[in-house]
Parts: sequence; C-alpha cells; structure tokens
Amino acid sequence: MKKWLWTLGLTSYLGFLVVSLPAAVVVKLLPALPGVTLGPAQGTWNDGHLAFVRQGNVQLNSIHWQLSLAQLWRGQLGFQLDVGASPAEPTAQLQGRAGLAGMTLEQGVVTVPIRWVLPKVSLPMKMDATGDIVVRIEEFQSGAPYCSVLKGQASWQDAKFESPIGWLDLQSITGVLSCQQGNLQLVTAANNPLGAALTVDLLADRYQIDGTLQPAASLPKEVHQAMQFVGPQDSQGRYVMKLAGQIRR
Repeated sequence: MKKWLWTLGLTSYLGFLVVSLPAAVVVKLLPALPGVTLGPAQGTWNDGHLAFVRQGNVQLNSIHWQLSLAQLWRGQLGFQLDVGASPAEPTAQLQGRAGLAGMTLEQGVVTVPIRWVLPKVSLPMKMDATGDIVVRIEEFQSGAPYCSVLKGQASWQDAKFESPIGWLDLQSITGVLSCQQGNLQLVTAANNPLGAALTVDLLADRYQIDGTLQPAASLPKEVHQAMQFVGPQDSQGRYVMKLAGQIRR
C-alpha cells in the first residue's frame, strides 16, 4: 500500500513539474532558426506568452498560446494562438493542431493594417493607402512553400487609396482564398468602385497580380484618365493589370 501511494505521489509530482515547466526554459531549448529572434517568454510551456518574434523586417508582438494534450494520442498537439495587442500591427486569433506531419488550422481570423504591409513589398511606384486586410480562415493545412489546403475569405476593409487627385474611398474589396500548388491565391470580386477583378498569387519569394480594372462612372474623371497607365483595354473596356515584385523579408 505504501509503495503504491509513493508511486502515485511521485507520478503526480512529476506531472506537476511537467505542466508547470516555465515557457522561458522551453524557448531556450528550442533549436535556433536562421534569422529568427525570439523575445522574452513568460508563463508555462502550455499557457505562455512571448514578447515578440522577429525575422528580417517582420516582427509580430505579444504572442500568447494555450496548448491541449487531448489529441496527443494521434501525435498532434492542439493550440489556441493570439497575436498582437495594437490595431497598428498585425493581430490574429488561431485555433488548430500541429504534429510531425504539419499544421492544421480549424479556424482563424487575421487582421493586418495595409500601412504595415506597404513597406514590405516592392512596388513600381510610391503609394499610400489605409484600411485593414482581414483574413478569415475556414480550413488550412501547411505545405511547401505555404499550404496544401486553404479555404477562406479575405477583404480590404475601409479601403482608401491616395491618388494624384487626393484620397479615393474604395469602400471594401473582397475575395476568396485558396491554395494553388502550394502557393496562396486570392481572387477578388469586381463589386467595388474600381471594378477590380484580380488574381493575387503569393509565391515563395515574390508576388504577382493579374486581372482587370473598370472604374465606376461615379469616380472622378482623373481616375478614368489614369487607367491608361495601368494597361491596355480589353474587348469589354476593362483595363488589364499585370504586376509582380519581390517580397522583402
């Protein structure tokens, strides 16, 4: 009886030590990733907080995680991830599971201010814009370079764009997200003031945009005149747009 109690007590104590293992200790034990810097960690391994994660000129702040062992028998670790604490920076709420085979998201919402994005992409001209890119993920499975499965929607909300004649209110631009041969793809609907029907592909180290623009008659004449710099018109009077560039990391 005493031996059984001693074994139970030791097992409970070891379990307590594992559950309460500090996040700072776990972070130090993680293998270093080239170019990735991790900020100070607080909490425990299964309920912790990281001040920031930085790679190149991209930094995510205030990362809080909660882990679940319910799916461990399947070789997977459940997680709830919350990122960001300021509307001026990216924020995210993600729920899913991870294992040796990769990561699966069951649901998620990611919000990124457009002004946070602009300095990180190579554009053919200087531009300014406001609003938020909001991504709602219904299903995602990781792959190379980004995904193997993706189902969701994305929108540029409260979209405003600075033109030579002043700021233009584009209202919102919405689209459907999918995974195409491992790359992220967004296809937008043309129901916006610019009539932007675009396909945006995010590749391993670059992006490309193909589609058409057909500004609404209500937009200033200067907008219609500026379309000549976008590209030629097709048979339906839409201006053909082709744009590509490198992603700065």
